[in-house]
Amino acid sequence: MAMGSSERELPAQAWPSRRGRIGARTSLILYCVAILIPAILSLSIAYQWNHVFASIVSVLNIVFMAMMLSQFALSSRGRWLYRLMGIDHAMSLHRRIGEWIAIFFFLHPFLIVLPRLWFAPELVWSDLWLSFTQTSVATGVYAWMILIVWTLVSIAKAKAGLSFEAWRYSHTIGFGVVAVLGVLHAIDVGRHGQLQPLFNWIWIAGGTAAVLAALWGLTGRARAMDARTFRLVEVRKASASDWELVLENDLRLPFAFEAGQFAWIGATRSALLRDEHPFSIASAPSELPVLRFVIRELGDFTRQLSRLKPGSRIRVDGPYGDFSLAGRSARGVLLIAGGAGIAPMLGLLRDLAPDQARLPIRLLYGNRTASQLVAQDELRALEARLPDFRQVIALEQTDAAVGAHHHGRMDPDFLKAHLPPHEEIAGCLIFVCGPPVMVEHVVAHLIRLGVPKRVIVYEEFGF
Repeated sequence: MAMGSSERELPAQAWPSRRGRIGARTSLILYCVAILIPAILSLSIAYQWNHVFASIVSVLNIVFMAMMLSQFALSSRGRWLYRLMGIDHAMSLHRRIGEWIAIFFFLHPFLIVLPRLWFAPELVWSDLWLSFTQTSVATGVYAWMILIVWTLVSIAKAKAGLSFEAWRYSHTIGFGVVAVLGVLHAIDVGRHGQLQPLFNWIWIAGGTAAVLAALWGLTGRARAMDARTFRLVEVRKASASDWELVLENDLRLPFAFEAGQFAWIGATRSALLRDEHPFSIASAPSELPVLRFVIRELGDFTRQLSRLKPGSRIRVDGPYGDFSLAGRSARGVLLIAGGAGIAPMLGLLRDLAPDQARLPIRLLYGNRTASQLVAQDELRALEARLPDFRQVIALEQTDAAVGAHHHGRMDPDFLKAHLPPHEEIAGCLIFVCGPPVMVEHVVAHLIRLGVPKRVIVYEEFGF
């Protein structure tokens, strides 16, 4: 990305944002404060523990129980929450916390009897047997077993051939059952609740909120989506592997987005069938009421795109995401796209093109074959029209018909060759989008090449 001296002479371009948003660090701090409230309240209840280890385990039980109940709010796609902290922060937090919750509650019954190893090792196995067989702890045992099964299902869903829709339903219902059983278990055997019955209302309130969030995710949001439909204007092949969907907001529903954001779309008669999937918007806000999506044919839903007929009603839930220029500033923009990751880049370019003729912009666009390249006529026209825009193509299978291009993947040498000079990187923005593995590797390469993480913009579409 040799931008030249003209880039250094330009002042940083700033893009305003309509959204009030807190950062990832602030989101994490507020989350920690919220889940620590029950544990802090438990400390006000006088209870004489036999040893320090038991008191630590008790506090951890309360913290992880609060974390488990919070999972339903993080994954509910509640617009208020995502406006506050961003969907990517919320879902990333949801996944990482889910891993810790699964590990801790798998160990939970063993932690309960662990002190016996020091004080009465001969009773360890009998205590462990009682932990799984006593009637008073039956709800906990059921929750423990279901948690293990659903965690394994979540890990192996791809290998098991479970469809995305089936997994989402089973994931929500399965862990909803775990949460309800966990609340009942905390009320049945929780020592704080036995000493101070009002403490149990924390779990009752949290469990109720979790169930309501799960029901909203399964049915309430679906009903809201059924009322938000756009008309399908056209569906056409954009490349050998990609489709372009052109929608029109013919009902003039409230819908304003920032270039680079995404939306959930679905084509069945009702969102209750849970066929909606997240796709990046490939059009610019100025094109509204027209909305464009570029979608790679990869899964159950995308393979059916060719069957859609013009005039069909398409449900649209959005916009979501922080993959935009809004609220940021830069003296240059580097776009790194792999495969279907070209969609939000097209949105950004189409938004920038009319007003940013002098802004240095580079697009590094990778695919397996030349037949998978999207919008090449439009991108070549932009290269001819904008004085400081260039596209660099990387193909795993070289093709002389494409002209000059990089043969291979976006490895560190390729990225280094197209990064701005080291002294200019801090003034640029680098957007990365593509398959999860590609994004992970490219971001890691950039950081190792000395690129400050704060200038790298990417989102993890793992939901």
